[in-house]
Formats: sequence, C-alpha cells, structure tokens
Amino acid sequence: MRTTRRRCRIVSCANSRKTSRPIRKHAAEILPSGRSLFVEFCVMPRSPSIAPALPDDIDVYLVLDDFGDRLGRAWRETGEERTDRERVITDLVDGQYSDPARVVAFNTAEGWSRDVSEELADEIAQRCGMDGFDVPPFLEGFVDRHGSARPAQLPLPLRGAAA
Repeated sequence: MRTTRRRCRIVSCANSRKTSRPIRKHAAEILPSGRSLFVEFCVMPRSPSIAPALPDDIDVYLVLDDFGDRLGRAWRETGEERTDRERVITDLVDGQYSDPARVVAFNTAEGWSRDVSEELADEIAQRCGMDGFDVPPFLEGFVDRHGSARPAQLPLPLRGAAA
C-alpha cells in the first residue's frame, strides 16, 4: 500500500486581503485507506479591543432614541468621551437626539445599571427654568413622559435684602 505524504498546503481565503491570513490545511488524521484527512483553519490577525479606553470606575450614560414607526428605536452610537452625565444632558438640550425615549446609566466596576430618564428629565426641566426659557419642543415629550411633574423651586431675587 502506497501512502503519499502531503505537506501543509496554504490556500488563499476569499477575503484574505482584508481581514485574515491565508487558510492553512493540516493533515489531522491518517484514514484506514492510507489517505490523509485535512482540517482547514483560518488564522485571524489580532484586532484592537472594542472595550473603552476609559477608566473602569465611571458612570456611562446611553440614550435610546425613537426614529418613528418606520425606523423604530435604537441605542444611539456615541463616542466614549460623550457618555458622561453632563455631556448627555448637553446633547439632549442641543437637539442631538431626535426623540429620546429613555436614558440608561451603568457602571461596570460597581456592577449596577438603571434607568435615569426621570432624573435627567427633572434636571433638564429645572435647568431650563433656572435659565429662564422653556423646555425645547423636541424634548417636551421626553420631559412629559419621564418627569416627576414636581414643580421646580426656582431661586427668586430678593429686593432690598441686606448683603
């Protein structure tokens, strides 16, 4: 019985130019017939981490935006530097979200996550009142749905008060 030895053959991957190295074929087992059973595997290059480069112990805020009946809702893609509380409030007030449905915060180091929509809706209403303007029209629905409807106590200037 004549057995032929096959060496590891390198065969190109369909997308080897973009994402992977060539497929390598290795003889994994010699069958009773004397033929080799070949196994293919593709070696992928190391890819960069998708985990944020921020410290572990931070609160991250994400906004669920509603794009209407046709497109539905989606968690908005945002850069890691734009996920802190203050930046999310600023982006909401500046109109960066079409119709925010919910805001969720989490901290992986502390192991918690929660819906912070009510807190942010109340804070936006309070800030707008303190600055002397109405809640922007694109945020009225969010504030109405999630706000606690507590009247905001605004600071009043005192006339003739002693300094």
